[in-house]
Amino acid sequence: QRRVHGVTGQSLQKMDIQSILDSIAVNESKLQVELSLEVINSLMASYQKAVEYFSAVNDPTYKTYMDRMHLLLQREDIRATLDSGAEAVKQSDGPGLGRQVPPIEEEEKI
Repeated sequence: QRRVHGVTGQSLQKMDIQSILDSIAVNESKLQVELSLEVINSLMASYQKAVEYFSAVNDPTYKTYMDRMHLLLQREDIRATLDSGAEAVKQSDGPGLGRQVPPIEEEEKI
């Protein structure tokens, strides 16, 4: 187990980077055989944790995981799965919930 002590904040100290990297490897393998929201969301969360960890310790490795996240989100099959999951959530919210609220416009200054 590799842990960092005394870097930026308690949450970073508690982060087990090896566990995060193991989770990434497992979920990347799973994604090759099972395209599901659960696997995608888990992988994205692990990428995010890796990016936070490596950038906090000034390790340029964070760019690798940032790139992997971007490449994942560029995949057509991933976007379609995420879109279908968002649509399912919208439909299960019931009437009025899940609708987009228009942005508040700033008042014109005279």
